[in-house]
Amino acid sequence: TTTNQTGIQKLKNLLDNKNGANGEEPQGFDATEFMGHYTTCYDMCTQKPPHDYSEALYKKYKEVFEEYIETVAMPALKSKSEESLLRELDLRWKNHDIMVRWMSRFFNYLDRYYIARHSFASLKDVGMMCFREEVYKTLAGAMKDATLTLIDKEREGEQIDRALVKSIVSIFVQMGLDPNSEPLQAYELDFETPMLNVTAAHYKRQAAVWIEEESCPNYLILAEKCLNMEKERVQHYLHPSTEPKLMSRIETEILAEHETKLLEKESSGVSWMLNNDRKEDLARLFCLFTRISNGVDPIAKAFKEHVMERGLELVNLASQSINEEGTVSGKQQSLPTTVEQTFVQDVIKCHDKYIAFVSECFNDDVIFQRAFKDAFERFCNKSIGEVTIAELLANFCHSVLKKGGKEKLTDEVIEDHLEKIVKLLAYISDKDLFAEIAKQKLGQRLLQDQSASEDLERSLLSKLKQCNGAQFTMKMESMVSDLQMAKENNPKYVEWLREQSAKNNEAVPKTDMNVTILADGTWPTYTRTEIKLPDELTQCVNKYEEFYENTHQSRKLTWIFGAGSGVTLNIKFAQKPIEISCSTLQASILLLFREIDSLKVEEICQKLEVGIEDLREELPAIVFSKFKLLKYQPANPEEKRNISALDVITFNDDFTDKARKIKIPKMSKVDRKKVNEIVDQDRDQTILAAIVRVMKSRKTMKLPQLSLEVINSLKKLFLPELKKVKKMIEKAIDQDFIERSPDDKNTFTYLA
Repeated sequence: TTTNQTGIQKLKNLLDNKNGANGEEPQGFDATEFMGHYTTCYDMCTQKPPHDYSEALYKKYKEVFEEYIETVAMPALKSKSEESLLRELDLRWKNHDIMVRWMSRFFNYLDRYYIARHSFASLKDVGMMCFREEVYKTLAGAMKDATLTLIDKEREGEQIDRALVKSIVSIFVQMGLDPNSEPLQAYELDFETPMLNVTAAHYKRQAAVWIEEESCPNYLILAEKCLNMEKERVQHYLHPSTEPKLMSRIETEILAEHETKLLEKESSGVSWMLNNDRKEDLARLFCLFTRISNGVDPIAKAFKEHVMERGLELVNLASQSINEEGTVSGKQQSLPTTVEQTFVQDVIKCHDKYIAFVSECFNDDVIFQRAFKDAFERFCNKSIGEVTIAELLANFCHSVLKKGGKEKLTDEVIEDHLEKIVKLLAYISDKDLFAEIAKQKLGQRLLQDQSASEDLERSLLSKLKQCNGAQFTMKMESMVSDLQMAKENNPKYVEWLREQSAKNNEAVPKTDMNVTILADGTWPTYTRTEIKLPDELTQCVNKYEEFYENTHQSRKLTWIFGAGSGVTLNIKFAQKPIEISCSTLQASILLLFREIDSLKVEEICQKLEVGIEDLREELPAIVFSKFKLLKYQPANPEEKRNISALDVITFNDDFTDKARKIKIPKMSKVDRKKVNEIVDQDRDQTILAAIVRVMKSRKTMKLPQLSLEVINSLKKLFLPELKKVKKMIEKAIDQDFIERSPDDKNTFTYLA
């Protein structure tokens, strides 16, 4: 044992040597010395009792550490405080670690046999236990306080020795590696928990100052900087397991606790940032608050309210511009065309602006997509006066697709407008109303040759079909196809006419006529006006009927003279001949004056076999407008513009115009009252069909479940009223589709 005592003493001397006092591995043992110490230990442990000194050596091993700590390490540590204490502790811990490693090598034979056989603590664990019991338990509080002081100094901007802090933290970690305790127990209890509490208190004080003094964007920058610094701090000298706990405590203090006040800051909150396009700040806001549970919900709510307010502002602004004198049907209000166009364009800009925020700032998060959708649904289903936004969208489509608009738009711009209109339609609950008005407008463009491009018409229908299903556009697609068939059919009629004229040795009629065949039930219902046509026009009609009967024997034609593009007349006025394009009735009126200069209104009615109301609709365009083709002499001078039976109409031979060709404008506004009636009738049938469809699959259902399922199945097209659903359930019973259960009046059964 004298040899081992010498070796141990030499090891102590080497550790306490000034050159070895920095924790470096001492180089004082050569191979011969080491083998001498190991052999001595081996010899003492391999003798037969009573000369086996294994137990004595095991006790001696522990006593060496206890004695060294008590006489050398602890006196050195007790004389230090704060940062000096940490440096001394760092040195003593490293020296202790070196001592454990060398002593374990000297006594390695104990580890391999004696300790393993008796299940005792290993030599390394004994060394660690000595340090824990003699040093750590005594100084843990001081270690923690001194370490937290250094961390606090760094938070205040001072430079600290991060390597020192990392070493001390590693001591806390290794003190928890006791086989009899949970891993990291010492670190978590003695250091991490107090550190988290101190950190939370620090940022609570900081946040209280920031929320009062800083704007929302500046507050977010400071918060982001602190979180990044703390994350970096963990990476430099704290245990990785601390990061989520530390971030959570800081996020609670600087984000969660002040979120409401932060978002509502008057001159820098969410609304202000949205108004001022502060996308970078909004992205930072979103990024920070995704860290906390439900943190983005209040932001999404604020975003939704802001978008909704902006949308309602547009609705209110348009409502103030209603032209109270303008009527569509009866006394219904309408919007001036410029207001309609401006409103829809503003809504498109609003949509583009805020959907960009959703994608660029809020990462297309589903919560913000839902908030955006809810906001647009809220204001897009408002009415402006009596005009729904569904009607305005249909009118806007009409304005960009018809010829001769005020703005010359390229096909690319029109495509972009149509794309955006279809996106806006997704927020409209009355999609069927849009479809009906769009169908009426499409009919106007096609029949009056106002469509700018068939390709663009088909493009719109394709977009609507993709978003709303084939049923939504089926009739409109058929309308476009009918017009295409007419283009192909008219040359056949001309060829047939030539063949008939040649066959009968007759001259080919000088009057050209283009006819469009409309499929009944597909096109809008047009008012049919019976007119006694002039001979030239009557001859054209008769010839076409003869041609059509030869090619379609089982079909019958019904003529709608007021729906088409009208008639073109070449009239010789006193100054020059002018080509006039006008409606069929207007042309018939003008042709009456070829031989007669003046006629009373009642005489015109008799000759054409039309009512005076028809004339009141058609005459103003050629009597009171800038195209005064006829002169007007009222029977009652006090009622100058109210056409009556005794008023006299005279041909205006003095009329002239700069242009060689003029087109009489045709008033073709959609009758909103009539459209609403059509939509209501269609809805009744759609609800009835949905009831039958649901009951066919379910067989038996109670009233609440049936009503809910019917409403859910139709809400993509329109939102049915519960009252209307109940009414159509009764109709389904009357028509023997379903029956009411005799035991429960609220239960229905499907009748096969």
